[in-house]
Formats: sequence, structure tokens, C-alpha cells
Amino acid sequence: MPFKEQAARLAADALRGGEPEAFGTRFVKVSDVELATAFMFELEGIKGYENFKKEERVEELCKAYQALLDELNLPFYKYYDDDVKAIMDNIRNRVEYQRLAEHGPKLGEISEK
Repeated sequence: MPFKEQAARLAADALRGGEPEAFGTRFVKVSDVELATAFMFELEGIKGYENFKKEERVEELCKAYQALLDELNLPFYKYYDDDVKAIMDNIRNRVEYQRLAEHGPKLGEISEK
């Protein structure tokens, strides 16, 4: 199964909306650990917990799971980057208008204070 398809299936199977009151309502997601573990075991062909030798595969499974989560979070990271860019543009434009623009109120020089 292609990587992007794996990530989409993980999202469909194991991601749920979180508690909006904890962080706000935007992009709150929670991974159901039991479902995510079962998904990763199935993906790697591991048949049940009793057949799983922890010492041998834990790190490998954690890295694979992290890669899938990174893929799922990528659109949210891009959205965040767009928000930060808009914030920085707004601050820069506001300072230019208030302090530097010929048509602005010229509230004084820009200083480190």
C-alpha cells in the first residue's frame, strides 16, 4: 500500500476529534492508541501481541508511526505557516503605516524599546 494511502487509512481508522475545550476548536485531533497500534501491527504483518518481540521492533514501529503522523499533519503545518505569514505581514504593514508612511499618523521613530 502506498505511503499516502497508509496515512489516509490511519486517519480514517484511528484519528478522532479531540476535546475542543482543551485547545480550542481548530484542528484538534486525538489518535486512538489501541486502533493505531492494531493498524501498525497489521501494516507490518504482526499477528497479535503475543507474537510481538518488543525489543526487536518497537523503535522501528514508532518511527513508521511518526512518519505517518507527520504526513497527516503536513496540511496543518502548511496552514499554520500561512497564518504566521499573515500575522507577520499585518504587523509589518501596521508599523510601516503608523511610523513610516507619508499618509500615516507618524507616531515616531521605530526603536528597540
